[in-house]
Amino acid sequence: MKTRIFIIIFSIILFYSCNLTPTKIDYNNAELKPLWKAMTEVNRDSLGFTPIDENADISIENESILFEKPYDKMIHIYGKTSRTIAFKKIDSEKYVWIGEQEIYTGPRKFETADGEQNEQITITYHKSPISGAPLNVIYINYFGPDEKLSQNQELKITDIKPFIENWIR
Repeated sequence: MKTRIFIIIFSIILFYSCNLTPTKIDYNNAELKPLWKAMTEVNRDSLGFTPIDENADISIENESILFEKPYDKMIHIYGKTSRTIAFKKIDSEKYVWIGEQEIYTGPRKFETADGEQNEQITITYHKSPISGAPLNVIYINYFGPDEKLSQNQELKITDIKPFIENWIR
């Protein structure tokens, strides 16, 4: 029993000390400035991504020392939508945006095997392998009761824009 408790405590300490969990950070924190700058070099609006609310909850994740990751920094942002944005470091002070995923939650609820859930639209665009989504294409998924959207395997921004605009008002 003592060995099991030791292993659990050791695992928790290792998990947190190896920066495997994102750390909450303020929008204006200096560590985020090069990441915000990297984002200005991408036309995120044309990819379907919305502007970031300065009052959103933001966490930052650094490259793990335990696992090779395809990014050097990732920020997690929770506001009207939730998103993750990945960056690669290209020199001591500069980062490049390599991908983003934004999840929009709609008002309609439906039953799933896991219980009642809200409909969602997810937009993913990755320039490097991060999540398994296709590279260099706007990849859109709908999860919900709308059969017209759920059966369309090649959703476009124009298909989902009216929903997104209504959901994030």
